[in-house]
Amino acid sequence: ARFWLVRGYLTEARAWLSRLLAAAREAGPVARAKALNWAGILAWKQGDYPAAQSCYEQCLAIRRELDDRPGVGVVLSNQGLLAYEQGDDAAARALHEQSLEIDRALGDRWGVAVSLLHLGSLAMMQGDYPAARASCGESLAIFRELGDRGHAANAIRSLANLRIQEGDPASARALCEESAAICRELGDRSGLAWALLGLGTAARHQDDAAAARPLLDDALAAFRDLGDREGVAAALGELGRVAAEGNDAGSARPLAAESLALYRDLGDRSGIAATIDTLAAIASAQ
Repeated sequence: ARFWLVRGYLTEARAWLSRLLAAAREAGPVARAKALNWAGILAWKQGDYPAAQSCYEQCLAIRRELDDRPGVGVVLSNQGLLAYEQGDDAAARALHEQSLEIDRALGDRWGVAVSLLHLGSLAMMQGDYPAARASCGESLAIFRELGDRGHAANAIRSLANLRIQEGDPASARALCEESAAICRELGDRSGLAWALLGLGTAARHQDDAAAARPLLDDALAAFRDLGDREGVAAALGELGRVAAEGNDAGSARPLAAESLALYRDLGDRSGIAATIDTLAAIASAQ
């Protein structure tokens, strides 16, 4: 499942895991919990949030019955990501903090780094930039110490997003280039798509539409190929903003409208709000 996730074969992986779970109802609880957790991750990546929640709940019940504290921490972290995508920041924070508490108690440095990264991203979205910088920076340091380049690339992208929020798109572009280089070397198609999105977003913030548009087009194509609906919505939204800032309302409006429809289908409240703002800006400019 991890291979398919990194390479972007999400639909194939979900189909395989679905068959595996259906055929292995009598399988041992450890194997079933692992399969359910991965099925939840893949469903989340494709924006199928109800399926993801169902898988996580079943997995968590098994982990708790087994008194598997590391496994419980992993599932709580995954549920936190799902809550965040659905706009429930309070639930997301509580879940990530529970996961972090378990990881620290167990001395699981990798788990600590994952939880810190998620808490940092949440702090950034809530406008607490000092907390975001501290959490994401500590997460990156741990991943580098552990030699986990894939997750380090994720942390670098989070720091790039923070730089954009802080008004430093030049630094953000440099960080996204670093993340993209790692993802290319690792063959991480999903990570590369998000790095391209970050590069395009940073270029837009530098008023460099000529650079932003092809980067965002490449990101959109990659997300469509991966079946990553959240990524598709994000790329469409950014392309709509590029068009709007170039006074091309005719192109901007359908891009933003398609992005909004996807975000609504996903139940992503932060994405909905951002895209409504874009549509409002398009309307007011006319």
